[in-house]
Amino acid sequence: MLSCAFAFSGAIGSGKTTLSLALSEKISCSYASFGGYIRMLAMDNGYKDPSREQLQQIGEYLVNTDTVNFCEAVLHSAGWQKGENLVIDGVRHLEVLRTLHRILIPQRLVLIYVEVEDHKRVERIKSRGLEIISSLDSKHSTEVQVPAKLKNIADLIVDSSDPVESNIELIITTFLSN
Repeated sequence: MLSCAFAFSGAIGSGKTTLSLALSEKISCSYASFGGYIRMLAMDNGYKDPSREQLQQIGEYLVNTDTVNFCEAVLHSAGWQKGENLVIDGVRHLEVLRTLHRILIPQRLVLIYVEVEDHKRVERIKSRGLEIISSLDSKHSTEVQVPAKLKNIADLIVDSSDPVESNIELIITTFLSN
C-alpha cells in the first residue's frame, strides 16, 4: 500500500468526521483533527464548553498568526510520524491545505471534499443542538473557503448520503491501490 495523507473538508454536518474516522480505522493510521485540537486548546485555556463561535475565533487566530506552527501542532497531537499514512479531519482554509502540503512533502496529500444534501445536514446539525440558520449560512472565514475554494480543488468529492463503507472503498481503490 502506498503512503498517503488524506485531508477531509466539507460543510458543517456534511459527515467528514464520520468518514475520516472510518478511513483512519480501516487503514490503521493516525487521525488528526483540527476541530478536536482547537477544542482541546480552548478547554486547556479555561473554556469549559466552548461555543462554535469561540472555536471559530480561536481557529481563525491560529491560522492568521502562525499557520505552520498550528498545522504542525495538530499533526503532533495525533502522534503522526513522517511517511506514515495519515487522516486529517476539518481542513477549512486554503492556506492550511498549502501548509500541510509543504509539511508533508514528499508524501502525497489528497483532499477529499464531503458533501450532502441540505436536509440531511439540517438533521445532523439539529442532533448536535447547534443553531441551524447560522450553521448552514456561515460567513465566518473558517467556513466560507470550504465550498468556495476547497471543493473546487478537491481530488475527490464524495456524498455522505452513500454508505460509509462504499465511500471508504472508493477512497482506498482510488488512492491506495497499486
